[in-house]
Amino acid sequence: MKNWLLYLIAEGEHNFGGVGPTPVKAKTLQPPNTYANNPESVIYFSVVNDQNMKFRINDFIGSKMMTQTRAAGFISTNGPVHIVDRVVDYIP
Repeated sequence: MKNWLLYLIAEGEHNFGGVGPTPVKAKTLQPPNTYANNPESVIYFSVVNDQNMKFRINDFIGSKMMTQTRAAGFISTNGPVHIVDRVVDYIP
């Protein structure tokens, strides 16, 4: 459980100002080689370029599981927070 929760914390700030329609790859705090399907322990962020400007997680070419946020970009003391209502997983 700890490693899965560490996967949900990305290094750096990934918010509407720095993420666009092209997926941005980010290193997570999950130790490398924890899971075989994601040996680099990375997560991808992108924004849908339409009137709704939805923030997406792991929406990359070949992804079998993309998660769209319910709300995104909340500023906290240690970085932006994005709210989801389902499991976030990396399935290439």
